[in-house]
Amino acid sequence: MYDSFEFLAPRCIFGEGATKRIPEILANYNVKKLMAVYDKGVKAAGIVDPILDNIRNAGYEVIEFDEVNPDPDQVMVEKAADIAKKTGVELFIAIGGGSSLDTVKGACALHSNPGKLSDYAGAGLVKNTCAPWFAVPTTSGTGSEVTTLGIFSDFILQKKYMVKDVVKLPAACAFMDPDLVLGLPGAITAATGMDALSHAVEGYTIPRNNPICDALNLDAIKRIFKWLPIAVTDGKSVEARGEMMLGATLAGLGFANTSLHIGHAFGHALGACLHIPHGTACTLSLPYAMRHAGEVMPIERLKTIAEAMGMDSSNKERAQLIEDCVNAIKSLGKQIGIQTIKELGFGDAEYLEMGIEFAKKEVYMCQASGQPLTDEKMREYMTDMWNQ
Repeated sequence: MYDSFEFLAPRCIFGEGATKRIPEILANYNVKKLMAVYDKGVKAAGIVDPILDNIRNAGYEVIEFDEVNPDPDQVMVEKAADIAKKTGVELFIAIGGGSSLDTVKGACALHSNPGKLSDYAGAGLVKNTCAPWFAVPTTSGTGSEVTTLGIFSDFILQKKYMVKDVVKLPAACAFMDPDLVLGLPGAITAATGMDALSHAVEGYTIPRNNPICDALNLDAIKRIFKWLPIAVTDGKSVEARGEMMLGATLAGLGFANTSLHIGHAFGHALGACLHIPHGTACTLSLPYAMRHAGEVMPIERLKTIAEAMGMDSSNKERAQLIEDCVNAIKSLGKQIGIQTIKELGFGDAEYLEMGIEFAKKEVYMCQASGQPLTDEKMREYMTDMWNQ
């Protein structure tokens, strides 16, 4: 029997051409002026203009903010919020990957609340109701369109922090349109897809689980193992792109209502010290999250996740099931071209020590997997990662 739990989810519209419905959904809100937030790469790819033209043709005024960077920092977010306040923006639209979506979450918090973004670092600290925002993801990985938090960087203090609020920060509506990701390069498809897999695996193997999230996470794992290699090699396949976009959203809903653990703790550390793509970092870290959680999670759940990865779990002991899952994750990463730390050029011992020190700062997620993560075990895992 499960303990009591909550499940939160925004409105989601999925399918080819989903973004064409934005004016229809906007009509439910008493707004006239919007801010579209995106990065210059998404604009150059030709994704932004058709969406904004459709909105403007419906009679709305759109302020554009195109200064999103891959690692959203508080200075950039505060600039977006300041422009929005000065120009009377009433609703935000985020078009892009997790960086653009997180930027809007931070801007929404500051649009309605005083101070600096770091004043709201943590959970439940956003006091005033935020302006509504729409999510238009252009990658299939972060799940940020359905989560209640954003991750931000303080470049001066060299740290990352979270701003989370389950009531005030969720999107009013998320538009998952596979047409928007047809041109996504293979390397980005691979990295973002593995980020989604990390969400699903960590969200399922964490002790704080529930039956709704279990169903979502297991479904996401099955979809990603099947469709990610196809999406990487055949980027024009609408079916593969749609399946991956759905898988990423399912995983986002799953982990948003459970949490994450060692894989993302290590992933954040690698991103902070090596400045490698988040999905790549999570790919390298996920096998250790699977191993650590697998040692203590109920064996029936371990069998179920092995089956979701496409393996026969019958007549297998715990140790073999863990090895099967770990090897399946590594094999998928290799198949789609994710490089190891050595291949990325960070094999020196100094980078290992940096990684360990950064990982120690991820206190909550390091200890969320069901068994304690000692400094010795952390060093063992990360040393092994560096030696792959």
